[in-house]
Amino acid sequence: MMKSLIFFCFVNVFLFQFVRSRPYHFETSVKKIIQECLDEVKMDRSIFNDVAVSNDAIIIPQDDIYKKFLVCSYKKQGFLSSDGKRMVYENLFEFLGYYYNKFLLRQLEVCKRIESDDPGELCFKNLECILKVLSGLKSLSTNMGENEIAR
Repeated sequence: MMKSLIFFCFVNVFLFQFVRSRPYHFETSVKKIIQECLDEVKMDRSIFNDVAVSNDAIIIPQDDIYKKFLVCSYKKQGFLSSDGKRMVYENLFEFLGYYYNKFLLRQLEVCKRIESDDPGELCFKNLECILKVLSGLKSLSTNMGENEIAR
């Protein structure tokens, strides 16, 4: 459950846990968002818990119910517009800036090119892109040291 919670925090913290600890209020609100979205989309918690993390590889469920869950959670976190048509990168980058050096986060600009008419697909493709970029930043940490990756 804890790995799934960390993963949910968007990418939200699975790749960042080595950088800095999360504030208590953030973790509390994330748990609330998880439960609200599980209830709203009627997704079984086992799907959420089945997100697999091993050797820096992340296996994300690609079914429609999980994409609906992403839409719900991204909207509640302010990462997706209320109409579901666009990602709100300003909010996303601000959030990620808490965990990563903002200069290095410029590499995420490539994810802004992602387009989709389907909100679930938009969220899913952005999640894949962000995870790919952030895993590259994580590998930089072994060469540069965590303090240079962190703020």
